[in-house]
Amino acid sequence: MRLGAVLLPCLFALGCAGPADPSAAPRSVAVEPRGEFATIEIDDQHRIIERLAAREAAAVEQVLAAPERYNPAVLYALSAALFEQDRKREAAFWFYSGQLKARSDANKALDTGAHQAVSVLNERYGGPINTWTFQDRALLRTVVERVVEADREAARNYDPRWIALHGLDAFTEDTLRFVDESAWPDIDETTRSDYLANFHRAMDAMDARDAAADAK
Repeated sequence: MRLGAVLLPCLFALGCAGPADPSAAPRSVAVEPRGEFATIEIDDQHRIIERLAAREAAAVEQVLAAPERYNPAVLYALSAALFEQDRKREAAFWFYSGQLKARSDANKALDTGAHQAVSVLNERYGGPINTWTFQDRALLRTVVERVVEADREAARNYDPRWIALHGLDAFTEDTLRFVDESAWPDIDETTRSDYLANFHRAMDAMDARDAAADAK
């Protein structure tokens, strides 16, 4: 396994420059994992991301057939591939699904440096989808609410420790700092509740601002 190969470019400013292109295969920094980090298996996830970046239709259908097997980075890449196929509603669903799961996994990582993986993924993939969804906020509300509801029902059959590979500890330590597995379901549910509440607050603020502008 090559550490950092999931897809996070420019993490810790490691030799990347220029804006991210979601249609391009991600660049990564190859570092040999040590200790507990070497037990995190992400090779299969990386391979499917490369296929999605190459816009392989078979890769899109493979992920859609069993999305519970894939970590959030794959779901972000899936969203970009679907958007390119003009399957924009599906793209939005999987983008926000990936975002929710990534935030949930970040909340399990005790190395706070790993949390920035969510921002990197959002920056890499969020532009076109956010631009499209925010043109119809009623649709956006429907999509995000469906994402949260679906996440409560869906299994997560991937290793959430993928995100630890993107923290500073992965470059300097042998021991993985991660919340005990017994606490993961509670973290997932708290993250869902916070995600939806924060989303509704943001949407309500936008609606209030628009209403005030219209009243002038």
